[in-house]
Amino acid sequence: SLTETINVSKTVVVDNNPKSQLSMSASKDPLIPGDSLTLTVDIGNIDNATLNNLELRAILPTGVTVGNISDGGTKDATSGNIIWGITSLVVNKTLRRTIDVTVGATAISGQILATRAELRHDEGVPLDASAEQDRKSTRLNSSHTDISRMPSSA
Repeated sequence: SLTETINVSKTVVVDNNPKSQLSMSASKDPLIPGDSLTLTVDIGNIDNATLNNLELRAILPTGVTVGNISDGGTKDATSGNIIWGITSLVVNKTLRRTIDVTVGATAISGQILATRAELRHDEGVPLDASAEQDRKSTRLNSSHTDISRMPSSA
């Protein structure tokens, strides 16, 4: 008799002119209440020119406590988002940023903790017009990964 269901899905968008790549992973999945894990966000420049004035955001779920944030990232006091400002990213280079978080002790079994990352760069358009998203969801006490990607629209 099967007692656990595993669901994996991935959505990919076709973009004829992508400028950047973004991915997110979690060091642990599934989790139990009180677990600590590291969220890793990788960005890459796949364009033929340097990307300038980048802003990387991680939108965290409620019920997690933020620990260490790598590379000078800060937690926005209003939104709770983690934000990194990056001056530039040259062609064919990648960057990695991490966030250590702890799941609340009162988290409920089966709860999905969805984190979203967003990369913005100016590439000749307003900062908020060029966004790439990836979402990593972690379910407590079961194996579930749901990853979605929306390439840059710059």
